[in-house]
Amino acid sequence: MVDEKQKSAWQKTMPFFLEDPHVISWNQISEKINKKQITLLRILSLDDTILEIPEYIHTFSNLIELEVPRKFILKLENKLLPSSLKTLCITGNGQCTWPSNLNLPNIDTLKTGGFVLRFTHSNLNGLKNLVLKLDKNATMLNVIQKYRLNSLGLTNVNKNEIFEKISLIGLNQLGIAIGRIESLSGITNLNTLKILNITNLPRLSDLSEIQFLSKLEELSIQYCNQITNPEVILKLSSLRKLEIVGCKNIGLNSIREKINSMNLEKLSILGSS
Repeated sequence: MVDEKQKSAWQKTMPFFLEDPHVISWNQISEKINKKQITLLRILSLDDTILEIPEYIHTFSNLIELEVPRKFILKLENKLLPSSLKTLCITGNGQCTWPSNLNLPNIDTLKTGGFVLRFTHSNLNGLKNLVLKLDKNATMLNVIQKYRLNSLGLTNVNKNEIFEKISLIGLNQLGIAIGRIESLSGITNLNTLKILNITNLPRLSDLSEIQFLSKLEELSIQYCNQITNPEVILKLSSLRKLEIVGCKNIGLNSIREKINSMNLEKLSILGSS
């Protein structure tokens, strides 16, 4: 049975573009929906009744984004997926290694949940956007270096060496979340960066190097309560959008008027001081 509270939450973001979105079972698909309507599909195997991706998924001829549980990685096959598919989202936890013989060159966006996924460049050689959890040794950085990415999101960020290792991949957007880094030392290597999202870095205290990101247009800082020099933000001459959420007692109140005078297109400061 589907919990009604969960169902209500899903309905707000369900990918079935119908007049009345709802969670349905696989055996209802043919009678309930026109598969050509579907551009985003989430497979929710809540009770493990779905053991593999049904073969007819390749008939979803306009499918752009597919979300599956981690256990389905070993079940993926190129012939099962429609050629229109560009974004693959995988949810789960723990660790997993991508099958060595599974190559999906059409996928340009890969998003993983709270688990470590290891793959090679040849498995997904068309990637332009990647969201990934690093293992404790950040070994996947050696693979990431081989790409030319537009956007990269990393969790479990514990060493500043990441900034040097990703400096040549041409990033426009970077998100870093959950980790033990205390400064952004090395981020000046990312001189193409336009969007930076920093989330839940409880030890982060020093923002000084972001002042040298001359192309930075959007900055989001969330739940980083140890920052000691928020005034560095005032030096970002290209900044258009600023969001600061849940950053308490970091000295924002003393520079709030100056932030307000930056003539930003969008400014949002919530639960921060």
